Amino acid sequence: MRVTAEVKGGCFTVRQPCDVEVIVQATEALSPGDVIEVQFPHTWGLVTGPSYTRELQTTDPAAAHYICVEAPGTSARYCVEIRRRQLNFPSPAATVRHGRQIVATLTEGTVPAGVTVRVLYANTFAPYVAETEQVWLRVRGVAPEVAPQLTVTPGPAESMRVLAPSGVEPGQRFDVLLVSLDRFEN
Repeated sequence: MRVTAEVKGGCFTVRQPCDVEVIVQATEALSPGDVIEVQFPHTWGLVTGPSYTRELQTTDPAAAHYICVEAPGTSARYCVEIRRRQLNFPSPAATVRHGRQIVATLTEGTVPAGVTVRVLYANTFAPYVAETEQVWLRVRGVAPEVAPQLTVTPGPAESMRVLAPSGVEPGQRFDVLLVSLDRFEN
């Protein structure tokens, strides 16, 4: 089986409200009992810093941090669980702080080969760290050919930092680097 996945839109601005939609397709049909596992990068689990974790939920589509897995246009139904899991060290003994794994088990109907499964992370916001990270994903234990990516871009410039070399001698010429930063220092 081959799996493809992409993040619809894929690019977000730091701390801006957003919905993240991961589009998944497999070259084989999915049947009851088959599992799709997704884990967003840890930065997408932080609220305001390393002390607070977003509480993902699957019950209220209008509430914050809503997770939904569906195959539009099919009779497929998924049971979605949110499990604590350290992304870089998936051992059950590992200490888990922000890691939340989405485990969607197909309970009813089928998803024909090539039909889209949509993993929606709604009513959330982009992290305050501007970078590109991969979404960890498996369909029946198979990783996509290319991991889907989330790109977070800096916000508007709010300050400037001047960087100069520390080993400059008095009277010596040197170059400085001017860096514009958003309010989160990206």
